[in-house]
Amino acid sequence: MTIDLDKPGMVWIVSAFVFVTLAGAGILVLLAWRSSMKDPPGGMPQLGLALLSISYLWLLAVFFLPTRVAPDYSDLRYATININAGLVLLSIILGVARIRAGWRVVVVAVPMLFLWSYVAAVSAAV
Repeated sequence: MTIDLDKPGMVWIVSAFVFVTLAGAGILVLLAWRSSMKDPPGGMPQLGLALLSISYLWLLAVFFLPTRVAPDYSDLRYATININAGLVLLSIILGVARIRAGWRVVVVAVPMLFLWSYVAAVSAAV
């Protein structure tokens, strides 16, 4: 199935979905930290949540200040995307390592991995 962006309103729908996912990821990060403060998971899941928080801040910078992060079509932009996608994958591994305590990390990481994939696809296509 492909998305035909030539149809009226389709770009708006895709943009709305991406920004809702971006806001949802931020809410999930905050809720995970709140839950983590009430019941500390310890070690690896806490590190994964910290990595996700840093990656989310980079994600916000890439969305709202893209040229300040890196110029268009530069190696720095692609390195930023790849490093942050790697951090999200590392966070998933850290969360799965202690699944009972790390489920918060995995729940937060899934939409962030989608968003970094979206940023990579747009950067490659534009």
